[in-house]
Amino acid sequence: MNQPYACVRQMTLLYRSLQDEQSRRLFWDRLRCDVYPSVAHVTALYADAFDLSPAERAAQLSLGERAHQLHRLGKKLLLYGAGCCGSRIAEMFQLDAIPFAGFCDRRADELRTVYGKPVYPPEYLFSHQKDCCVLITVSVGRQEILEVLRSHSFPQRQILNYFDGDRSHQAYFDFLEYFPRGTAFVDGGCYDAGTSLQFARRCGGDYSKIFAFEPDGRNRARCRAAAAAAGLRDFQLLPAGLGRKSGTAPFAADSLASSHVKGGDELSRAPAAAGSSETTIPISALDDVVGDATIGFIKLDIEGSELDALHGAERTLQRDAPLLAVCVYHRPGDLLAIMDFLSTAVPRYRFWLRHYTATPLETVLYAAVPDTMQARSV
Repeated sequence: MNQPYACVRQMTLLYRSLQDEQSRRLFWDRLRCDVYPSVAHVTALYADAFDLSPAERAAQLSLGERAHQLHRLGKKLLLYGAGCCGSRIAEMFQLDAIPFAGFCDRRADELRTVYGKPVYPPEYLFSHQKDCCVLITVSVGRQEILEVLRSHSFPQRQILNYFDGDRSHQAYFDFLEYFPRGTAFVDGGCYDAGTSLQFARRCGGDYSKIFAFEPDGRNRARCRAAAAAAGLRDFQLLPAGLGRKSGTAPFAADSLASSHVKGGDELSRAPAAAGSSETTIPISALDDVVGDATIGFIKLDIEGSELDALHGAERTLQRDAPLLAVCVYHRPGDLLAIMDFLSTAVPRYRFWLRHYTATPLETVLYAAVPDTMQARSV
């Protein structure tokens, strides 16, 4: 009987450790989305992150009624993009009973169905223009899709203007002033080395080393090519995932950003992408890899394994108290669990939250010790 009361007390302490008003608003928005990712809750998350006006917020909330109107007129609403972003939006629509006919995706022959809905090729849109409306549901490539639609004279009025906010390219770097120059960076979930390259540019190359973890082999090839092309120095690319302890784990590899370690619960996972395969990969505890190197910044975007990775880095966290940028949207409850662990492991940590898209994706928790920045500025 005491457990709910202890939970509320701990939530109160975590809430008080948030350092600005935007973080405090996003804290409740994120929790509501974790419990029930409805259009209203996702809109609130987006609106508070992007500081939408009341009129803009109302326009976002009108999506459900617009979809129902299209349905009553016998129109097919298709979500253009059947990847992770499209799947999350489909989940949201199903929760709110918003009618949509399926997806449009150039991988239609491979995907066939997602969330029980058919996946049509883009050509279907062009041959059924009178019957179809589209909602673009990708986080990257929206402009490219719009150009394809325009080149085939798809009517602009049949393209729903929604979910067009995306600042994901800014993620992980909002508090780089807390990075102690000349120390090492950990890129957990390197994918295509984009974050490592951004980090090197943003800090002016003033770092000691980059430890980059990417267990998907085809993604690693992208990382190596990008790093070599940019002349990225002191870049160590490790063919492993991050976890509580070193060993092995089953892994779903799809050569996309959603490759992930498979755990006992697959909550909030998007359907496996076309061409995905299961394999076994090595897992490293960060403490076992970095040794005596001073770590100044850790970024973790590893599809739901963030908490495990932090447990495996506990010694490093307690020794160096690095700046952290940790994704907290992959699994419901990650925000509270990760804040709780970090506040216990490093009581000096203070927290900020930022959100970077108009979907439930891309909420990042930042942790830093404010005194360290003051000491460096003296």
